[in-house]
Amino acid sequence: MLALPSLAIAAALATTSYRVAMPEPSSHFFRVEVRFEQVRAPLLFAFPAFSPGGWQIDEVAANVLDVAAVDGRKTPLAAVKIDKQTWEIAKPADGTVVVSYRVFATRREHPTPPA
Repeated sequence: MLALPSLAIAAALATTSYRVAMPEPSSHFFRVEVRFEQVRAPLLFAFPAFSPGGWQIDEVAANVLDVAAVDGRKTPLAAVKIDKQTWEIAKPADGTVVVSYRVFATRREHPTPPA
């Protein structure tokens, strides 16, 4: 499960795009980048509490590491974790937010990811 976010609030989003890579398959980490355009307010970026079709609480965000955000000019934006699955991303000056993170994914269960 790639743990793609299910929620983007407080922004009029004309375009959202994802880039997913697994540069080192033996590490079991995916690298994900999500780009939001036309963001006019702080952005709430959240992961689902369940896997699609699973209909059980899975705590998807438990396997997410290194959440970071930049604007379109690659200027860092504050990304503050406000609960176990949600980050508040500061409003960008240029209207673009790029959120990046790693996801540990080896099996359906949720092992503790390595640091």
